Amino acid sequence: MARIAKVACFHGGGSNSEVFNIQAIRLQNIVAKEIEFVYFNGPFESNPGPGVLPVFEDYGPFWSWIKNRQLSWGEDDGSGFDSVGTDGLHRAWKMMESRAPREDWVGVMGFSQGTRMAGGLLLDQQRRAARNESNGFKLRFGIMCMGGGSPLVTKEYKTTNEQAENANFELITLPTLHLHGLKDEYLGYGRRQKENYYSPDTSTLCEIEYHHAMPWNQEDLERFSGLVKKLYEDTRESSVVSASTR
Repeated sequence: MARIAKVACFHGGGSNSEVFNIQAIRLQNIVAKEIEFVYFNGPFESNPGPGVLPVFEDYGPFWSWIKNRQLSWGEDDGSGFDSVGTDGLHRAWKMMESRAPREDWVGVMGFSQGTRMAGGLLLDQQRRAARNESNGFKLRFGIMCMGGGSPLVTKEYKTTNEQAENANFELITLPTLHLHGLKDEYLGYGRRQKENYYSPDTSTLCEIEYHHAMPWNQEDLERFSGLVKKLYEDTRESSVVSASTR
């Protein structure tokens, strides 16, 4: 029996994997025949983030992907445990490998601050490919939910321009789906994230009348899940075509 494709999921700042699982469980139920969501915890303990309280008050401890959650929209590489920068995105790749073989991973999904980790992994893979390098992962797509800020960047690939906030990154060209809530107080961050870091040719926007949360009502869920399924199917077809032409 073929193993089901897996999507690595990265929670928002001041949240955790259990909370994100609960937030996305209805979406997971809809797409379960195609993909499995696998959730990870950030490395830095944090106070509860936006939208976590009071609903998830008893679900702590809470975590973030960078040291200081209050600076989550600024430039950072997500490291902080060693002096040579091998723990930021490198840590995330290792966490994924510890849960499933590299070939099982087809995509990433992030919520809020977690979109910086998800986008960072896509950019890391893109930059490796440009240098004819590979770490064995072949992500096909990303799902950015209520996001904001720049993708996290590994130190070995960071350019001088990327030391500053709002730096000029090369655009991420792997296919992505961006979920924006029109009632989200952080909507401006999400719009700038899509515009500044993702190619308009390969990114799809889904706007819903929602606040800073994963969609829960049926109409929004059906629309969003349909786009997730389409993203999965389209990238599966393109990967098969690419493999057959080698």
